[in-house]
Amino acid sequence: EEIINFSELKKDLEAKVCDRPLFLYSGINPVSGIPTLSAEKLLLQELPTKQLDTSAIFAPINRLRLVKSPEEIELLRQATKVAASAFESAAAFATAGHTEAQVAAAFETAAIFAANAEFADEPIVAGGQNATFLHHTPSGVTPLVSGQPVLLDFACRLAGYAGVVARTIPVGSAFTQTQRALFEAAARIQKALLAACLPGTLFTNIENATRLEAINELTGLGLLLPNQLSETEKIELSFTFLPLPLASFVGLYTQEPHDGLKVSGVEGLLISETLEEGMTLTAQIGIFFIPALLEKLKESQKINNLINWETIESFEREATAIKFKDSFVISTSGAERFVDLPLSVDELENFVAKARKA
Repeated sequence: EEIINFSELKKDLEAKVCDRPLFLYSGINPVSGIPTLSAEKLLLQELPTKQLDTSAIFAPINRLRLVKSPEEIELLRQATKVAASAFESAAAFATAGHTEAQVAAAFETAAIFAANAEFADEPIVAGGQNATFLHHTPSGVTPLVSGQPVLLDFACRLAGYAGVVARTIPVGSAFTQTQRALFEAAARIQKALLAACLPGTLFTNIENATRLEAINELTGLGLLLPNQLSETEKIELSFTFLPLPLASFVGLYTQEPHDGLKVSGVEGLLISETLEEGMTLTAQIGIFFIPALLEKLKESQKINNLINWETIESFEREATAIKFKDSFVISTSGAERFVDLPLSVDELENFVAKARKA
């Protein structure tokens, strides 16, 4: 509510601190691995106190911030609407001949013109095989190719809060049959994930149930053979194809700090919280065909025999990756999306076609 010059703040703190301890919100975001911004170094250099605590309040404040106020929820809703509108502009530009960097620039320009919003995270624009790199940096060299999908994952910051959206869209006018099949499977998983996000539900249970459903969908696509794997083995197998956490808390950051479960080989933390009204999250289903992860499956004879490698190769060539990401708030009735981005192939193809005609 008040902007204070650091020199004035220093004098004020010196007068108030004396021999009392000073607590600073400072630490490493356990989800992203990025340090939080604080004046810790300046204070350490400028203040005479030896009672500077930079760890005690970090975790408690992170936990308190998981539940947002109505005002914060509205800011997140507006930020997400700006992101969705700018996403539409980027989708219009994601056509054959344009580069990934040009598509990212189209999003940034639209977000700035719409609300003077800025990137809240590094943009991901990944065409074809580039989508198998989870955090691919948009290239300004190779143009997009018709017939390939392109993964768009954007986040913009408005009034300090992050709006996040992601979809894989066709570079051409429509998905191929193989791409369409994978998209529809991913959409069903995303819908099931969102429907399961009810207040009072432990998210670990939602994550596990969703991963079991993903294995069923992959089996239905012919990628996996019918099997007698245990639920634990199926969940472990799912991380090969869905290597990202299925949800993150969103607010001031695209990945809000929280305590969670660390799984080997997975970037970030799995949410282990019980969902409460007012919590804001992103749900993401990303099905990837990452060569290095697929190769690891061959090390286990039991798992190797359950993989339909011929079908896998056809999806690797055509589909590469399909990703959904939707921001939402937990309400009394469950997950309430901030924007209604398409959740079916037909809806998405119509959305993209409309954007490119505008």
